[in-house]
Amino acid sequence: MKIAEGCSHRCTYCTIPAIRGPYQSRSPGSIVAEVKNLAALGVKEVNLIAQDTTRYGFKSTYAVNITGLLKKLVRISDIKWIRLSIAIRLR
Repeated sequence: MKIAEGCSHRCTYCTIPAIRGPYQSRSPGSIVAEVKNLAALGVKEVNLIAQDTTRYGFKSTYAVNITGLLKKLVRISDIKWIRLSIAIRLR
């Protein structure tokens, strides 16, 4: 499940910022609602993905970062596994 779109880093080798625009987090409410819907359909595992997963919520109007989002998602009892796709940007 995509939790954000785009990227605000301007690495010389990467075209994601030009193609997808700056980093934008999805609202925590929309993510929680989607996970609840998936759980109701019998889904037991969700994979959270973004170009920079750890940046979730950074400089957004949402008062939730990746830790806060995970705290909301673990309350959904039918979901047994939450996986994070994390890429580390080295400079």
